[in-house]
Amino acid sequence: MTRVRIGALFAVTAIVFAACGGATTSSAPASVAPPASTGASTAPSVEPSAAGTPKEGGTLVVAIPGDLNRTDPALIDDANSSYVLQQVFEGLVTLKPGSGSEIVGQL
Repeated sequence: MTRVRIGALFAVTAIVFAACGGATTSSAPASVAPPASTGASTAPSVEPSAAGTPKEGGTLVVAIPGDLNRTDPALIDDANSSYVLQQVFEGLVTLKPGSGSEIVGQL
């Protein structure tokens, strides 16, 4: 029984150390990643695009538990569609934070 507890303690400790260890790879795109400092470089540096500049096209990736039923904001009737459409569209009015009946402008 004591060996099982010591083994479980060792396994938990190893998992905690593995989870808390720093990642050595970067998930940033190559155009945003900082340049490597390898001394003098003869290649011209590429400046990243200005922050906040809209990018045409692309794909909206959302992690939700199911599919979207409709994409028309006037006809949605499920939580998944509502969540996605709230991220895409902005309404003219909304409820004041902390209030259930006071309407304020949103735009």
